[in-house]
Amino acid sequence: MMPPGKASERSAGRQHRQAVILAQLRAPRRWIVGLFILVVLLVTWAAFAPMRMVVRAEGRVIPSTRSQVVQHLEGGVVMSIDVAEGDIVQQGDLLARISDVQGNSQMGERRVHEQALIAKVARLKAEATGENMAPLAASGPPDSDAARAIRSEQEALLARRQRLDQDQQVAAEQVTQKRSELAELNSRRANLTSEVDLAQRQLQIAADMLQHEAASKLEVLDAQSRVQRLKSMIAEADTSLPRLRAAVAEAEGRSQEVQSRFRAEARTDLIAAQTDLQGVEQELKASNDRVERTELRSPVSGVVNRVNVTTVGGVIRPGDGLFEITPSSGRIVVEARVRPADRAELQPGLPVNVRLSAYDYASFGVAEGRLTEVSADTMPDERGERFYRVRVSLDGERHPFAGRPIMPGMVATAEIVVGSRTVLAYLLSPLNRFARTALSEPR
Repeated sequence: MMPPGKASERSAGRQHRQAVILAQLRAPRRWIVGLFILVVLLVTWAAFAPMRMVVRAEGRVIPSTRSQVVQHLEGGVVMSIDVAEGDIVQQGDLLARISDVQGNSQMGERRVHEQALIAKVARLKAEATGENMAPLAASGPPDSDAARAIRSEQEALLARRQRLDQDQQVAAEQVTQKRSELAELNSRRANLTSEVDLAQRQLQIAADMLQHEAASKLEVLDAQSRVQRLKSMIAEADTSLPRLRAAVAEAEGRSQEVQSRFRAEARTDLIAAQTDLQGVEQELKASNDRVERTELRSPVSGVVNRVNVTTVGGVIRPGDGLFEITPSSGRIVVEARVRPADRAELQPGLPVNVRLSAYDYASFGVAEGRLTEVSADTMPDERGERFYRVRVSLDGERHPFAGRPIMPGMVATAEIVVGSRTVLAYLLSPLNRFARTALSEPR
């Protein structure tokens, strides 16, 4: 029989071993429960977490418009070349200068001709209205051709007005002379009328005296002759009066006509001069355009893709293409290649995320765009593999590249968003494909 102390020690040891065994059994159970809860959470998250479905396509940036070829209409001598291939230019930037001596000479001559016609028009307006000539300022020094033309017209106006004054003075003198002759004839007729009355009374007295034999018949005949002569003179005056009145009217008409004719001629010449001025202004505009074309400027913002003239002092022919500018502003297009297997997912209007190899994705992110075009058929690449060509439109003014330009030729990766599904559906898709193929028997 065991002593009581040893029996209690043995019982305590057995209980300790049982406790250790129970602790070892409980630890795996806690791990299993925790793992089960984690799996449930992951499956729940995977069942609801969305995942975008994308079609990836490699491509490059292309301009939305054709390259612009800069030409020179007239040709000439190259004075300077201000850009090189690869330079980025803005619309209106200077590309080159072309010398055009003939164009500059023509413009100078036409500008002088224009100034002369402007002065002539001002002079004719003054003549037509009777007002003073409008003040004109020559576009050049006092001894320039334009200044001399203005002075010439001013002197011509003064000379023509002096001649007009002289003509008017001569006409006025003629009117005065004719009026004086008419007044003199009227006065003479009045005197003749008085003399006729007196001569008739003298004739009557002589006739009475002849009846009383107080006068001779010769005296009566002399009195009759005097009366007849005076009446003839009155008749002659009456005949001359209408002619003199007509002469006075004619002289007055000529006096008025001098100024009217002067102004009418001025108005006729003014119309012709204004027509000539309009023609010269059009020619001057053409000459000015030609001179402005001696500075070749970029028609668009973009990149200088090609420079066909390299020699300062060289001669270019009319119409030669000197520069080729690839536009970079406005809408930007990414052209990419898609595998035929992904064609069914694509349709215009789908959102696209574009990454550019020139800009670090981690720093700049992606540019957003839209799928605008999918080719109708496949086409072969350099290795003979078939692909569909797609085009993605980006907003050239809004992109995440911190103001850095998106230039044609940059390599791009386009991720076309064709839909979305859960993470669980993505993970189960291989099983679904396997189940569909495994449960079917080919015949």
